[in-house]
Amino acid sequence: MNIGDRVRLLHDNMEGVVVKIQGNIAEVEIEDGFIIPVAANELVLIAGEENEYFDKPAPAKSSRPASEKRASQEGSKQQSGGTESPLYSYKGLYLAFIPTNDRLYQLYFINNTDWTTPYAVSKEQNGNHMGVAGGVLGARQYARIDEVNIEQFDKWGIYYFQVLLFRQGYYPLPQPLLRKLQFRASTFFKASQIAPVLDKQGYVFQLDKDFQWKATEWEVSRAIDAQQITHNLLKQDQAGQSHVTVETPEYEVDLHIEKLLPEHKGMSPEAIFAYQLDVFERKLDAAIASGMTEIIFIHGVGNGKLRDAIQKRASGHPQVEYFQDAHKEKFGYGATFIKLKSK
Repeated sequence: MNIGDRVRLLHDNMEGVVVKIQGNIAEVEIEDGFIIPVAANELVLIAGEENEYFDKPAPAKSSRPASEKRASQEGSKQQSGGTESPLYSYKGLYLAFIPTNDRLYQLYFINNTDWTTPYAVSKEQNGNHMGVAGGVLGARQYARIDEVNIEQFDKWGIYYFQVLLFRQGYYPLPQPLLRKLQFRASTFFKASQIAPVLDKQGYVFQLDKDFQWKATEWEVSRAIDAQQITHNLLKQDQAGQSHVTVETPEYEVDLHIEKLLPEHKGMSPEAIFAYQLDVFERKLDAAIASGMTEIIFIHGVGNGKLRDAIQKRASGHPQVEYFQDAHKEKFGYGATFIKLKSK
């Protein structure tokens, strides 16, 4: 009998996983997470054949993680013109416990994605928090971050992972991944498979499983907004100070990305949208601060996403009197006219 074996109590209807052996006593973690001491001669090993005999589905062993299959399927959807596609193209971030011998396991952090991943790992143990590892991994790289003794499974503590995504060029700012992991024998020893990138057998866990990598929505606190600029100008006039010059934007602001950024190749649609919206907000603020009474934003028709976002912001802006589609005979529905309130 070894640590990790699945056993059944001889005189009870309980099953569990052996997490520790001391002499003739084995500590068994049962399904509800409790660990109970049991004499070794009171335990019966559960053979893998038992599942087949009683028609119990045995866990499928695959050298390819499920997440990798999902990513492959998603990639196929994209290539075939499917509408369902993730914001980021990735296969996953993994932890892998790879055995050195029958007691020691090396813990690896694996970046099986298309991104560069800065990361930090810490651990809470016996009430104390300590740093374990940190660094930066490129795409399809791995790093050894810890070593554990399987015989001290109950003393591993709680791992904390903090991971960012990074790459050169324009892209929406993604949320950071924060994970807190405490391993339990009842699930740990079921996770045996081939580790991606490493291509070695071990116990493998996906860090970003069920985590939605998506753009972070930031509430931008502008240091100087349009109303504050106007307020400062009035104060300076009253105090007899010199004016702060605010550049007046053009009357018709073209938000097509090829006009704003000629070198925009490689930008994702989300990054393009975020950049266009930022230009709109800055130009609107400048128009208000410089005393303009109206302005036109040319956004094109497209899928209507940029038009809807612009008109939504205009509808809630305290300095906007009204807005409407601009010169339909010239722009169709590809431009929005904004009437600003007079001071």
